[in-house]
Amino acid sequence: MITGSEVEFTGVCVNGSGKAPISSLKLKMEGKQWIKLKLKSGLDQSDWGLAAGGIDKRGRLGGPGGVWGCSFEAKQKDWHFEHQRSTRIGGLTITQRVPKSQWFLVPSPELKVQLNPAKLTNGVRSETGLFYNTHTRVGKVEQDLILDKKHRASLVVDSVKGMEAALMTLTAKLGNSSSVAVQFSRANGAVLKLAGKTSSSSGRVTLASKADIKREEIKLELASNSSTDWPRSGNRLHITLNSTIAMNKATSPTLVLGFRQEM
Repeated sequence: MITGSEVEFTGVCVNGSGKAPISSLKLKMEGKQWIKLKLKSGLDQSDWGLAAGGIDKRGRLGGPGGVWGCSFEAKQKDWHFEHQRSTRIGGLTITQRVPKSQWFLVPSPELKVQLNPAKLTNGVRSETGLFYNTHTRVGKVEQDLILDKKHRASLVVDSVKGMEAALMTLTAKLGNSSSVAVQFSRANGAVLKLAGKTSSSSGRVTLASKADIKREEIKLELASNSSTDWPRSGNRLHITLNSTIAMNKATSPTLVLGFRQEM
């Protein structure tokens, strides 16, 4: 028995081209169960997606039957199936992709287990993710150590590249809106990352920088997202500036400037 429903429709048309009208339907059912249906159609594509699931009495995602999802991209003829559920050791996600409707690839799921966080000594918390792709036969482990509210260490290693390409990261928060991270792998060397943002009532500005010691180059990305009253109120203007500076050509950096207006 359906106890409530919510229907949303959105249409987009740019320069008379009839760009992809989107419709979505969400039904709320008894026992906190839900069904979502999303349709997207246009001149060059027709996609749809369907998901179903709920929340059990303990508040766990998926409820007794878990979450089930299916989507189809008509232009590429790609299918995507996903199932999520809670288990005693953590969250389980099973994903099956069928590129270009090549059904002979089934079954070849990707498996992901996100283990429940473990509390270690001195307030350190451990989070572990296990991945395995049965099609490529590649496994991966992601290990995070949350040292405190501002410091985190992580290690990512897969079964093909091994420890030679294992990526180690140390991250520290600098205040409420900036962070610095150091990444290192034996294959690619050390990389230093710095990110920050500032927000106001009119918008947000973010800055990200990356220094690659092995490649001897620095990358900068500045992005601005602000509200504007042109040509009418409520619109948003996005500006991005990307720059790559090579150490041996510091006086001639490359610059890429981008604009996008939401109307």
